[in-house]
Amino acid sequence: MIVSAHLLPHSPLLLPSIGKERTESLKNTVQAISIAADEIRKAKPDTIIVISSHGTVYKDAFSANIHDIYQAHFEEFGDFATSFTAKPDLETADRLSRHLNLAGISYKQSSDETLDYGTAVSLSFLTPLFAKTRLISLSPSQLDAKSHFDVGMHISEILLASKKRFSIICSGDLSQRLTTQSPAGYSADGAEFESKLKESIVSHNVMGLLKLAPELVNNAGECSYRPLLMMLGIIEAFPYQTKLLSYEAPFGVGELVASFELGHK
Repeated sequence: MIVSAHLLPHSPLLLPSIGKERTESLKNTVQAISIAADEIRKAKPDTIIVISSHGTVYKDAFSANIHDIYQAHFEEFGDFATSFTAKPDLETADRLSRHLNLAGISYKQSSDETLDYGTAVSLSFLTPLFAKTRLISLSPSQLDAKSHFDVGMHISEILLASKKRFSIICSGDLSQRLTTQSPAGYSADGAEFESKLKESIVSHNVMGLLKLAPELVNNAGECSYRPLLMMLGIIEAFPYQTKLLSYEAPFGVGELVASFELGHK
């Protein structure tokens, strides 16, 4: 059973221990993530599935990071104090692997104790859950857009057949090229990509997302497009209402928090 779905940004600056005074410039985003985290807690998931493009990404295969216990830390960003652990949902991970391979989908498993920072930042707002809640860490591929939506629908088949409760998180920032101060430099395609993405998810126009020109997506310097398509594929079986909880870009990177309120047919 799928009980919640959210798009969460993963800038390390969202964590006060890293962002320090800069975190104040993202206070609306932090508040919105807190709302989303409360929604996830109330959904009472047995397993949280995080889709992040900062794990192991293969050119022609989707993947999962499976380890007996995960460690999340932020030493690469200068924070040597913050950390947490999580345990995997090995049963569901195995069922996903079997199902996707039988469906002819190229799917691999890596094994890294350390969670990628995109997953770790998004989950840092949910650490109290991991006393009981399990984790599945997924990565997109470099395949085309439709392949990501399609694999999401295949993943949904396994989740809907399970008695477990699953929360889905797409972890990703929007364009990193919005201004001349952006980390990846400026591109006019950044704002256009963001406008089309937000319009498409609010209007449930998946086809519009699938038809975005690859050049536009690439020039935007984003890391959320393919993970989002996977998540939308997972929730395709549900009627849902999209709520944009916040959007900010004080440092030239688009930070969007969105909740996808799921109904049931």
